[in-house]
Amino acid sequence: NGDGYDDFIIGANGNGGDTGYSDLGQTYLILGKASGWAMDTDLSDADASFIGEYSNDRSGIAVSDAGDVNGDGYDDFIIGADGNGDGGGDNAGQTYLILGKASGWAMDTDLSDVDASFWGEDADDYSGESVSGAGDVNGDGYDDFLIGAYRDGDFAGQTYLILGKASGWVMDTDLSDVAASFIGEDSEDRSGRVVSGAGDVNGDGYDDFLIGADGNDEGGDDAGQTYLILGKPYFSKVAEDITDYHYTVSSLSEGVTYYWKVVATDPTGSATSRIMEFYGLDTTAPITNITSGPPDPTGYRNATFTFSADENDVTFECKLDSGSWSNCTSPATYYNLSRGDYHLFQAKATDDSGNEGEEDDWMW
Repeated sequence: NGDGYDDFIIGANGNGGDTGYSDLGQTYLILGKASGWAMDTDLSDADASFIGEYSNDRSGIAVSDAGDVNGDGYDDFIIGADGNGDGGGDNAGQTYLILGKASGWAMDTDLSDVDASFWGEDADDYSGESVSGAGDVNGDGYDDFLIGAYRDGDFAGQTYLILGKASGWVMDTDLSDVAASFIGEDSEDRSGRVVSGAGDVNGDGYDDFLIGADGNDEGGDDAGQTYLILGKPYFSKVAEDITDYHYTVSSLSEGVTYYWKVVATDPTGSATSRIMEFYGLDTTAPITNITSGPPDPTGYRNATFTFSADENDVTFECKLDSGSWSNCTSPATYYNLSRGDYHLFQAKATDDSGNEGEEDDWMW
């Protein structure tokens, strides 16, 4: 608040406030002062607080000062809510920016009413589980900050860099639109689980930052690796539509899991990588078995069939007599069938890899 005393924030991600909802999360702001500090102060007596938007948002799971991101002379701070699902889907996460000001702080401020926020890209990214100020990494006079999403990309993890600016802060910014991001080298690396500013470690006038990847295996199973990113005037992000490349791989083996990794380097030498796809090759078609149907002969004009397949996650198609194949589920019932004629029921399954199996028959 610019009064000459430093301030601090406390996150309580399991708090429900007075709403009756669980795990909204609440973050408390305690303003500095010359005297009057005491033990056992209740957080309800703090100077201001910020409550999560929805149940299970877990706002306050990570909190950090951000420095002065807009250059107005007041320090700012960030609040992570890794369970928020507003953007990329359930548990994509959202991080909120609160800009400093001289006055107007209040308890129980809803995070939907703060100055800016940043949505996770995809469901289960859990962005905002780690946040940190980064200092001024590009030397433009505005402080910058980091948001970690360590579960992104099959837990490869991704860390986002948001550069400070004088104005233009808005709510609901997608993290795919920020200045730069850094993706873990391999799945299960969990890069971005911890992020931090590092100061100016090489004395070049640009602040630097650190990204932790506690699951990285290069030094042994889960030995972990920490990355140092040196500040520089320009952080780039390669546009998705620069070039559309196609690459075909042959001679894949069934039952083996493959990891597809792409590394892009721009003209400045900045490189990013991402595991784009990981899958096991499946060329085995499911086998369908009709497990019950009408006896032969029968006096009933209605017929019910049950059927199953030897794989999970399949879709079924059924056909009666000379009719067309159509989607169906077990049990399937047909009504008002003609008497005196033989009827033929057929069912077949297709798995989620597109393998279509042979049909099974039931005649009566």
